[in-house]
Amino acid sequence: MTEISGWRGAAAVVVIAFLAVCGAGLYAGGGKFPAVSTEKNIIKAMPAPSGSGAGDVDGRIAGLASRLKENPNDAEGWRMLGWSYFNTQRYAESAEAYARAVALEPANPDLQSAQAEAVVQAAGGQVTPSALANFESVLRRDPKEFRSRFYIALAREQAGDFTHALDLWQALLAEAPLDAGWRAEVISHISELGPRTGRSVAPAPEVNQAGAASEAVGQQPAISEMLAKLESRLATQPFDRDGWAMMIRSLSVMGDREAALKALARASEIFANEPATVQRLTELAHGLGLAAD
Repeated sequence: MTEISGWRGAAAVVVIAFLAVCGAGLYAGGGKFPAVSTEKNIIKAMPAPSGSGAGDVDGRIAGLASRLKENPNDAEGWRMLGWSYFNTQRYAESAEAYARAVALEPANPDLQSAQAEAVVQAAGGQVTPSALANFESVLRRDPKEFRSRFYIALAREQAGDFTHALDLWQALLAEAPLDAGWRAEVISHISELGPRTGRSVAPAPEVNQAGAASEAVGQQPAISEMLAKLESRLATQPFDRDGWAMMIRSLSVMGDREAALKALARASEIFANEPATVQRLTELAHGLGLAAD
């Protein structure tokens, strides 16, 4: 695994999922990439019914799994189970459920790419050979499918093929919907790979961040809860590079520039003896449209 894959791995996909909540929906860290009617845009968090807790959600999922034992040929049921597992971070189980749906509807590219994404998540953000093969298979049938294009670009980046990865990221950004939450994640990849390849890249259009921030307003309670958990984790695990990257990106997507810059400053203090880490976090911030005064 290359250094870049360790940095971008789990955080990238997790952030992508967060961005899907904030925007439309890839990418990993993804947003990212499925928000789409749950799938086409690449990741939407599954909200619990009003007034219910995690136990209620788990109970509903268990009920669905039980019903599928009695009716194992229900492709839509397996898709919903895979989506439910995915959005409760049970990625290995999600991959298995999606695999059952794919077996019943092998010509459905959305199911195939969703299954491959769950495999990536289960692997900690690493695009495995089997997942890559599935994403490539999807693109042979649908060359414009965003989720597969996102993960294939990530796979090239993780393999150290930065020039090719940058080309793929830029092509993806050029065609991404303006309201897609995962645009910010793609922009951050482009910003990070520009210096690595010696190529100049255009600054991130402000409209992308503004659109994501606007969408975030309606998701404030869920986002606030997520940020609180992340802040608590960083308090006990301050050397979590991925966690700081997620915090900076999430605050930026919410439109809280001041808090994002404070997070960057705090992380820079913690990693003062790791200039490479500070540089990457700074490049990430710049890619998100943040610039220290």
